[in-house]
Amino acid sequence: MLINFLKMTKRKIIFIVFIILLVLINIELPYTINTPGGVIDINDRVNVKNAGNIGSLNMTYVRSIKATPLTLSIAVINPYWDIIKKEEYKTNNDAEISDLINLNASESNALITAFKYSNKKLEVKKQKTFVVYILENAQTDLKIGDEIEAIDNKKIYKKEEIKNYIQSKQNGDIVYLDVINNGIKYKRYAKIFKMNNELLIGLIFSNVYDLKTNPEVLIKFKDNEKGPSGGLMLALAIYSKIMNTNLTNNLKIAGTGTIDEDGNVGEIGGIKYKLKGAVDNKMDIFLCPVNNYEEAIKEKEKHNYKIKIYKVSTFKEAINYIKN
Repeated sequence: MLINFLKMTKRKIIFIVFIILLVLINIELPYTINTPGGVIDINDRVNVKNAGNIGSLNMTYVRSIKATPLTLSIAVINPYWDIIKKEEYKTNNDAEISDLINLNASESNALITAFKYSNKKLEVKKQKTFVVYILENAQTDLKIGDEIEAIDNKKIYKKEEIKNYIQSKQNGDIVYLDVINNGIKYKRYAKIFKMNNELLIGLIFSNVYDLKTNPEVLIKFKDNEKGPSGGLMLALAIYSKIMNTNLTNNLKIAGTGTIDEDGNVGEIGGIKYKLKGAVDNKMDIFLCPVNNYEEAIKEKEKHNYKIKIYKVSTFKEAINYIKN
C-alpha cells in the first residue's frame, strides 16, 4: 500500500511540475524580448542574370522572442537580452502590414540608388504612398496600409507632397484623403495639429515604387524578413551584381541602415543586437549609420569586440569604405 501511495505521489509531483513548465513556457506577457540576431547573406536574396560572385555582403537583424515567465527570467540575468514593451501598433496585423510595406519601400529605394549610382537603366512605372504608422495623438480614421490617392481632391504621388500640403494649412484644419485598402476605396479624414512648431496629421508614410530595370533584378525575401533596416546592404548587393563586381576584397562585410531614393543612409533600431550578431558570425567589417555609430562604438569597447566599425551617411560613402 505504501509503495502504491508513493508511486501515486510521484506521478502527481511529475504532473504538477509538467503543468508549471507549460505555464512558464506558454503564458504570454505584455512584453517582447530583444536578443542578438544573426546575418543574412544577400547573395541568397538578390538575383541578376549572369552576375558573378560579389563576395560576402550581409544584412543583420534583431531576434525578438515571446515574453513568457521563463524567457523573462532569463532576460533579467542575460546581459544581451532586453525586455521591451510591446510596440504600440493597434493590432499585430497592423505591425505585419507596416513591416511589409517598409520592406517593399526599402527594396525600391535600394534599386533606385544602385541603378542611379551605376548609370544603368531604370524606369519608374508607378509610385504609391502608404500609411505605415499612426501616432497616438492623431485624430484620424486612416488605417495602416491605406494607399493615399488624393488629399482634398489633389492627386498624391509621394509622401513629400502630403507633408508640403499640410504645411500650407492651419492648425486645427481638417483634410480629407481618398485612399484604397484591400481594393476598396474610402474617404478618410485627418485633423491638423501643431507639434514642435510643425504642422502634422500624426501619420508616417512610405513611398513604394513599381520599377522596370535593365538588367532585371529579382529580389526575394522570406516571409519573416520585413522592415526597412536592410536597405543599405541591399543597395550594395544590387550594385555589385548589376556591375558584376566584387567590392569586398575577400572580407566578410555586414551592416545595417535604411536607404532613401537619394542614397542617404538612415538610423535604425537595435544596433547593439545587430552588432553582436555580426560579431558572433565572425564578420570583419560592420557598416553603421552615423546616428547609431556612437552606441555601436560603446558596445564594441564594452565587450571588446574584434570588428571594424565604419560610420556611413550615404551609399557613396559605404562603397568608398569597402573599396578602400
